[in-house]
Amino acid sequence: MINEQMSLLAFLNKCKNETVSQSEMYIFIKQHTNNFDKTAFEYLRNDLNSIVCNIKFNIYIETKNLNIDNLFEFETPNGSIYCYESPRTISSYIKEVFPEIDYFLNASTPRQKIQFVINDIEEKGLDREIFEDDYLGFLKFSDMVEVEYKRVTESTSKGIDLTLKGINRPNDRILNYKEITFNEFCDKCIQGSVSNIDMMNYIEITSNKFDISYMQCLFQDMNLYIKKLGFEDISDLKERYYTLYSFFCILDKKWNHSLDKRIKEAFNDRHKTVPPPKQPLNFAGLFIPEFQSKIAVMFERLRTKGLIDENNDWLINTSINEPAKLYYYLKGNKVMKDIKFAPAIKCFYNEFGCEVVNKANGNPRACTRTNLLIQCDNATEKIYNSFLLSLINQK
Repeated sequence: MINEQMSLLAFLNKCKNETVSQSEMYIFIKQHTNNFDKTAFEYLRNDLNSIVCNIKFNIYIETKNLNIDNLFEFETPNGSIYCYESPRTISSYIKEVFPEIDYFLNASTPRQKIQFVINDIEEKGLDREIFEDDYLGFLKFSDMVEVEYKRVTESTSKGIDLTLKGINRPNDRILNYKEITFNEFCDKCIQGSVSNIDMMNYIEITSNKFDISYMQCLFQDMNLYIKKLGFEDISDLKERYYTLYSFFCILDKKWNHSLDKRIKEAFNDRHKTVPPPKQPLNFAGLFIPEFQSKIAVMFERLRTKGLIDENNDWLINTSINEPAKLYYYLKGNKVMKDIKFAPAIKCFYNEFGCEVVNKANGNPRACTRTNLLIQCDNATEKIYNSFLLSLINQK
């Protein structure tokens, strides 16, 4: 039940941990905004944006320092790499990858902020825990707040323009991008009356969504305009024409991105090969052919030592990390193929009646990725040497 005394944080926590109906969300918004008062609505939207800006998540950064805690090992065609968790917030990540986009942080909705981060991380191929699943209820609520706020503002004003990014902007912003020449837009930038979102939208529309040919024309126009002002380079504008400098920085970044994308596409098209159909990964497939015939004997020796039962399930009497030690022992003795770590360790654990999961699920036979060991300790290696090394070396 929703009561008038429930705080915003308490309600959001309820949305996160329970199924909250749309009617309950509507009632809470009505109560929390004093029957849809516009000023109260703006306070609510500011609170929601502040909360989403402080959402924390981790990305994995490559390092050669093996003394860092919570290292992860990833397999690549060139061998293993080690990564560590690097904490971020939504706002810090957006400012880090696109420092010119302050207006976006202020004007975008919570869903747009989260989607911006997800898209950028996936585009760069960075590995990270999927954090948006924990905020589905929160995002549904914030979406309803935006819908109701738009309804309230439309009833008291002439309307709100929605940009290509779906961001609410006042009507005094630049609307007819196609009717403004490049030089006219640059003149407006010199006057300091153009936001970063206007800059992004102008580039997107006039370049036909960042088409490489159109982007090249814009880039050439930019260089001509710089010379028209009597400067040689973008950086020369920073002190005198900062807004214009910001626009050219955004254009330069989008041009390089479009160019990189075209080069990559051309290279991929030229070297495109039809990959063979993927075969499901199985336990035997983790090992080199010479060792596959010895797997049954390995199981028998593990069973004799009291490490697994008749069904090959690992007897967990110390730590759920014990199968990981065996994995690294076998890998260190070069009887396992070079397969990506994540699918390999999951397949390895499954064979012993255990599992590797992204988040703790209460299963005593499950180990989270963050808690996995990345090596076999010396004491355990000596134990395995005593009954497995002869099998490994057997011709």
